[in-house]
Amino acid sequence: MNRLVALVSLCALSHAAPAASRDRVIVSVEARSQVARDGRDLSRDLRDAVKKELDGLDMSRAPKDARFVLSASLVTLDTSRRDGAVASRAKVSLALKDARRGALFAVIEGAATAEAGRASGEESERDALAGAVKGAMAGVPRAVAAAK
Repeated sequence: MNRLVALVSLCALSHAAPAASRDRVIVSVEARSQVARDGRDLSRDLRDAVKKELDGLDMSRAPKDARFVLSASLVTLDTSRRDGAVASRAKVSLALKDARRGALFAVIEGAATAEAGRASGEESERDALAGAVKGAMAGVPRAVAAAK
């Protein structure tokens, strides 16, 4: 009986190992903002948004030994107000780099606009940033899968 339990446990562990290695396809996330706002750390906001989206990506098609650094940049974040409504537009750029050699593998861009009736500019900007990151991050699994 003990051998059966040990064998089942060993099989369960062997199935878990590939999933864990796939989760580590992106070994590091870097984030920089080319936009500044008083009292806000947009680089941190960008990094948080990228990590949130990264957690939900399916990296199962990634090559077995692929390891990447994902560099994110907030390129633009523009906000306008008209008749009490707020609209923000964000553009992000992602660079997928080989973690071992540092070679640039892919550049993926995303942009989004968030509009709100009477919301604050900060809330509208946060929503636009999240949408731009989501759009760009959607291209990461395909780019990673192409790294053969």
